[in-house]
Amino acid sequence: MSAMINKSIFAVLLIVSMLSQLDSYAQQPLTPASSGYAPVNGSKVYYEVYGTGDPILLLHGAYMTINSNWSELIPILSKTRKVIALELDGHGHTPLSQRPFSWVSKQAQN
Repeated sequence: MSAMINKSIFAVLLIVSMLSQLDSYAQQPLTPASSGYAPVNGSKVYYEVYGTGDPILLLHGAYMTINSNWSELIPILSKTRKVIALELDGHGHTPLSQRPFSWVSKQAQN
């Protein structure tokens, strides 16, 4: 019985330890080589650039920002690539544009 309890305690401590390491890694601040706003169809889209080499473009998912979506991947990719990350309309630093928004018009303009 005590061996089973010891294994359970060990498993819980191991999981807590792993989670705390992931959280501390994800919370490290990213420092871009450059950042700014690019004019796109009457909006200004925020971007950050990291590293050098062949470019790769990162587009975040819904309800995300550069940091919340890519904070663990950017340091790895930027070792060998020029990483360009965008924040889409109404996310993070990019303000929500005032232009009409629809799937058809957005795809036609791009």
